[in-house]
Amino acid sequence: MSAVFLVGDIGGTNSRFSLFEVSGVEDDIRKHHALYSENFKNEGFDHFAAVVTQFLNEASKVLGRHVRPTSACFAVAGPVTNDRVSFTNRNAWIIDGRELELSLDIPAVVLVNDFQANGYGVLTLKEEEYCVIQEASPNYSAPIACIGAGTGLGECFLTPSAGRYEAWPSEGGHVEFAPLSDLHSELLTFLTKKFNSNRVSVERVVSGKGLENIYEFLREKFPEDINPIHDERILKAVEGARLIGSLVYDDKLCGMAMEIMFELYGSEVGNVALKYLPYGGIYICGGIAPKNIERLRDLNCNFMKSFKNKGRVSPQLARIPVYVVLVEDLGLRGAHLVAYRLWRDGKTSMEDEVKPGSLDSMLFFSSQGRQKTVQWFNYALACSCGAAVASSLLYLLHRFSYSKG
Repeated sequence: MSAVFLVGDIGGTNSRFSLFEVSGVEDDIRKHHALYSENFKNEGFDHFAAVVTQFLNEASKVLGRHVRPTSACFAVAGPVTNDRVSFTNRNAWIIDGRELELSLDIPAVVLVNDFQANGYGVLTLKEEEYCVIQEASPNYSAPIACIGAGTGLGECFLTPSAGRYEAWPSEGGHVEFAPLSDLHSELLTFLTKKFNSNRVSVERVVSGKGLENIYEFLREKFPEDINPIHDERILKAVEGARLIGSLVYDDKLCGMAMEIMFELYGSEVGNVALKYLPYGGIYICGGIAPKNIERLRDLNCNFMKSFKNKGRVSPQLARIPVYVVLVEDLGLRGAHLVAYRLWRDGKTSMEDEVKPGSLDSMLFFSSQGRQKTVQWFNYALACSCGAAVASSLLYLLHRFSYSKG
């Protein structure tokens, strides 16, 4: 029996959908058959169900058959509570998983935070899809962490549970920015004034917008180093961070801004390492890291120095493998994996469903070994207790018989 999975990456402006089909249990979602994909501008729809309906109608026409998904997962930009999310920039859009199940006739629908979906996505990676920047032996019974700077700064973590990893959302990108130098302290003061706030989140300095903020600070502090032509272009640009990144070798302030951002990025990755002790690995994703991989690979670069600079607990970080993700479709992959799990969990038992070769399977088989060890220990303990009780009873019977005789 085949199953069809509807997956989506839903932002405030755009919605991206894909359909996949599989015959039987196949844990490697890369082997699922891709049926149809389409992107939509959200502004043309009054509510989310209308977008999904149009996508399914178009898919049915192209495929020449009615498409009814077996399960669906949507990665959404915002906090999810009880499979429900409200889009702040689209007042009429409230996405509710239970309502979608009824209105779209889909047996199971689940919503996940968009960066939580990235966490699930790392479970699908092949070796050639990430770069190792710190070698260490991963512990598949330990947590995994995921952090990614792009437009903003996302963080999540994964924990082992019942033989596989589950991803959990986090708002770690909104913790306070902690300066590492006098220059950083001046940057913090500048940003508190700019945003009229007594606190500044790390996302304000580690992200695309953060790079723009740092450049703005540097042009005010070092006006003599401003390149007028570059500066005018940057200030007028819709995507100033992209332009700053392209000028790092031609403009002094752009180069300084990039160095500062990666120094602070490395520090925040180190903070994530300390908070979760992810001996299963830290995965750095998002658009910024893979485009600047040369700034992360060198063990003596500012990024890695800041990552490791954690005082007396610094040696702990050497035990954590660190990877840079090179692909950009983690969100959709994660939603695909969750949709597949929804179907698979209702179909098979854990022993039947987990196959060797994935992070989930490595965790499962190691956990099974521990469970069997515990079972044998409990059995041996019970036998020992039983033998002790029997011995005591025999001793009492012997004493009783002796006293009667």
